Amino acid sequence: MAKKRITDKHIKYIFNHVIIPRIEYRSQVTIFTDKETNQMMVPIRRLFKNKLKFSKSAPNTILESNLIYNLRSIHDNQVQAKITNFFIQINDIGILGEIMNLRLIDIQNQLWSHENPVIHIPFKLEKNIKKLKKLKNNFILNNLLLMEKNNISIKKDNIQIEKNKKIIGEGKTIAEIVGETIFFKHRKFLRSLNLLYIDQVLDMDGKTLLTWCQLYSRKFIQNTVSGNQHIQPAIYNIIKEIICEENSLSLKSQFIQQPVTSHLKGFNLMPIIFPNIEQYQIVMYKEGSSLAFGRFLNINEVNQQIKIQHLVRKSDVNEKNLILEFCKGCNRGIFSSSLSKPICYLSISSHNVFFIRHNSLKRNSFKEGLTCLARLALGVL
Repeated sequence: MAKKRITDKHIKYIFNHVIIPRIEYRSQVTIFTDKETNQMMVPIRRLFKNKLKFSKSAPNTILESNLIYNLRSIHDNQVQAKITNFFIQINDIGILGEIMNLRLIDIQNQLWSHENPVIHIPFKLEKNIKKLKKLKNNFILNNLLLMEKNNISIKKDNIQIEKNKKIIGEGKTIAEIVGETIFFKHRKFLRSLNLLYIDQVLDMDGKTLLTWCQLYSRKFIQNTVSGNQHIQPAIYNIIKEIICEENSLSLKSQFIQQPVTSHLKGFNLMPIIFPNIEQYQIVMYKEGSSLAFGRFLNINEVNQQIKIQHLVRKSDVNEKNLILEFCKGCNRGIFSSSLSKPICYLSISSHNVFFIRHNSLKRNSFKEGLTCLARLALGVL
């Protein structure tokens, strides 16, 4: 068009009604960066200014202002077209909407966010998107980045939890505790352990941080990791430094939030009906207002009574680990001295009993008898 005898109005019409629609159509699944859109606009602006006998340094506002020439910007057109189409896709109630939901769930899992990525991303997308090797060219993420740059957000629907794809948890997320930079660095490791909320690494009362060995035995971690469980990962030490008192596993006062426990936090309790009962040796049962322990001996299938060897707590209530030893006789059990090794045993109903996995126990010999060390935080009890 530079050598054609056309006016500025001709150029405006050709660009706004021919070139812009073609760019929009051919880039439906591609989002250009600000630098790329600016580079595409350079030859058009230069040509327009040349036809108007303007200097190259003339402000671009003269060309793009609604009150003067109203030359459409590729960047502005992209913002309008891409975000409008994106809203249509996520609000679709047909197959397109279902496909978008599946893709959003996949992105949410890879970003390790507790909410739908269209509502919340646990770190600055613009700063870190290039570091996401598998997602840096993702159309949905680039759409979200485009929205973020233009201060466009989607209102959260607190009622439709399923639609929001929110992972429900208690307290703050780990990302809120450690900060977005540290979380972004360790998000893959946290995802491999299924760790999202800080509540997952605390004991039942929410006042003490679990040791790494205790955390390693939780159900949501057991089947996901391998290797030496005694080597503490870096993210665990970072969390410990932030939320715990110095030289202690007790939480700082500002991080103690929930006084009531509503779930077992991944602690492995198995009912009496579990088929492989031989794998379980230590039982836990309710005794008045507290919990007591014993070693499983046998079960009466007729009256569903369990015979256990009574165990008493040896460890102090403030210790992190629970240490048990055989009872040497008490007023609650039946003491039998006729056996080669006298024992105190109890008969209790199976409905009040829970079994602790044998592989979560370590057995050590003491002078006073066999002692069982269970990797259980006292907060669980």
